[in-house]
Amino acid sequence: MVASNELDGKLYSAPWYAANRVVIYDKAAFKKAGVTRRRPAPSGSRA
Repeated sequence: MVASNELDGKLYSAPWYAANRVVIYDKAAFKKAGVTRRRPAPSGSRA
């Protein structure tokens, strides 16, 4: 796990957990890149 956080032998981050439970993204970066949804989100969705 730690090896994936190293570059040239220097530690840049340390894992909090081994699994990712959340995906965090920058909506402005997606908009700037022209990324749009293909279909509407299901009703009741937070997305």
